[in-house]
Amino acid sequence: MLVATCALGLGATAGNSAVRQLPPPVAGKTVNATLRAGKVRYRLPGTTAFVQLTDPVQVPIGTTFDTTAGRVTLMSAGDPQGDTQKAWFYEGTFTVGQTSGAHPVTTLKLAGAEPVCSKTASVRATSKRKSRHLWGDGKGRFRTSGNFASATVRGTRWVVIDRCDGTLTRVVRGTVAVRDFRRKVTVIVTAGHEYLAKAPK
Repeated sequence: MLVATCALGLGATAGNSAVRQLPPPVAGKTVNATLRAGKVRYRLPGTTAFVQLTDPVQVPIGTTFDTTAGRVTLMSAGDPQGDTQKAWFYEGTFTVGQTSGAHPVTTLKLAGAEPVCSKTASVRATSKRKSRHLWGDGKGRFRTSGNFASATVRGTRWVVIDRCDGTLTRVVRGTVAVRDFRRKVTVIVTAGHEYLAKAPK
């Protein structure tokens, strides 16, 4: 599994006035979501149908977002005292979670279709789904989870990509500490660089 933890500045306020009209997010229970661009859908936990995101909404932990055709801004609790953190995400499908404790981390687990990694030539020739990914950009403690590693991000714009050969973390801005679960090592990745946590052979 790849996990990207984004440890950025806390205390962010919403850029959209409509977001401020929502109740504040509650650590471990809810997050606030607003459409940033394009088309975004979301699916509440326990349901099977996606709903298009139009107005800002507060949703429970466990909600799945489809941002393959748009961008969503998420605001979550930064601590149990009411501080908030926000970042925006795009080009992927993910499920939102949050850890407990004094400094909760908002988790985003890739939920799109797994890459097709068959060794059969006929399958390789017809399949177009060779990877899935999710971009993140913003401030707060956010963790993006793929298949084979974890990355802790600070003041960063980054992308996590699940591929047949492993999970790739690419950093555009800031610094990422990538935890490779298979090798059990942590690698520091700076802006303009990337790290591949290789899948088992």
